Amino acid sequence: MKTKLLIFMIFLNLCFNLFSDETFEREYDLNPYIYPTTGDHISELTPRCLQTTPDGGYAVLMKIELTEGMVAHFCTALLKTDSLGNIQWFKMLTNDPTLSDFYIVMQGWYFARGFTVTNDGGFVIPITGDGYGEESGSFILKLDANGEYEWHTQLADETSPPLHYLNTIKQTSDGDFYAAGYRDYLYPSYLKIMEVVKLTAQGDTLWTKTYQDSLIYKNAYDIALTEKDKPLIVGHTWNSELNWIGFTLGLSYEGEIEWKHFVEEQYQCFYYNSILLDPASNQFLTTGICNNENQDYGIIIENITNNGIVIDNYFIESEYTFYQYLPSIVSDFNNYIVMAAIINNNAEICQFDLNNTLMWDREVQGSLCDGPEVLQKVENSYFACISIKNQDTLVITKMDENGNSTDVNDDVIVIQEPNLKAYPNPFNPIINFEVKAEIDDNLRIEIYNIRGQKIDEVTFINLQTVVSWNANEFASGVYLCNLVNKDELLDFEKILLIK
Repeated sequence: MKTKLLIFMIFLNLCFNLFSDETFEREYDLNPYIYPTTGDHISELTPRCLQTTPDGGYAVLMKIELTEGMVAHFCTALLKTDSLGNIQWFKMLTNDPTLSDFYIVMQGWYFARGFTVTNDGGFVIPITGDGYGEESGSFILKLDANGEYEWHTQLADETSPPLHYLNTIKQTSDGDFYAAGYRDYLYPSYLKIMEVVKLTAQGDTLWTKTYQDSLIYKNAYDIALTEKDKPLIVGHTWNSELNWIGFTLGLSYEGEIEWKHFVEEQYQCFYYNSILLDPASNQFLTTGICNNENQDYGIIIENITNNGIVIDNYFIESEYTFYQYLPSIVSDFNNYIVMAAIINNNAEICQFDLNNTLMWDREVQGSLCDGPEVLQKVENSYFACISIKNQDTLVITKMDENGNSTDVNDDVIVIQEPNLKAYPNPFNPIINFEVKAEIDDNLRIEIYNIRGQKIDEVTFINLQTVVSWNANEFASGVYLCNLVNKDELLDFEKILLIK
């Protein structure tokens, strides 16, 4: 019996290694996850941040512009996949009416660029609401590993309330959080100052600090924690000649500046946006977009000790015109640096050795994303990257150590042609649903109100191809209808009841 169990465990281990070594390049059309709940379509999707999860999977934070007719609005969403890129769940974070004040604020503009995977496998995300009106606010949102809400907290000031645009957040080994970004005083000063916030594991604010001495530090883009959980901050500001400069700050546990480093004056940094720490060597890498003394555009990478001493720097010249696509890097600190960036107007992943010699490069499908963490190192010296295709399709690519990947079928709901027709539409009070799908006793129409609450269901029986729904007891308005077979969504339709 023990021998059989041992053989079975060896087989499982071999299977895990086989699947973990698999590369892929997947496209994700997320409209079928959004339309049945909101009635909206994606007009533009901007992935912000990629993180790996303890189960070997991936989580992607994204900004989505939704369109209903001529009206556009925005939301924040989180996608979770397994290690092979198969979707496990998709959560629209800012369109949930059960979150009261959070929901009201998030109907306006928002901001969400980075997030962190917590020590318990959950997710913490900083989000900022509309900057105008009494309902504006800045929030920290906590989800568990299955995407369910655990808590959310609001950052607020009693007088002259600014907005806290928190670009990034990291968790310490004891569970507290450091978040960094900038504080935006909208009126009357329109002043922007870098801000760092420390919170407890439950989201309570311990302290907030803004930073200025001879300089006003304008914006913090990324944060890393040393092996002793002290925060390191990278960002950019301008000097007395109004030239953009990149900076790195080493902070104490209470947020006081212990040391600071500025990129050499010959480089004017438009963005200084990413930091990667190697606790084993007490070194880290920073990167940003800049031009040199010859006005050549490029990407600068600096290798710095965790007390601010520069070991080396690299300048990669490129026709860098798309400043919103910030470079993202990973490294083993011994042999290579892998970078995702726009180089010579192409979205590329490339690997350099520590002598700045190109080892390999590959173009990325579509365009890169707006955030400092779009590239991650995964198991077996592999890499994962997020990009955007045709403005509305997410792409996740897992590459081997040489940048190779394999195309696979999309793991999303793909509707080839309409299976559901609803008529008349608008209607009062009876509407007909006609289907072209294969009919069986599991086929049904699920009807939802605009808040995403299921209110009724119609079942196809005896091989019917047309069924009717009487909405006499329901109020006028928009309703969403899903054509479902067992648990598979086949099609959806938006209908309008007018009484």
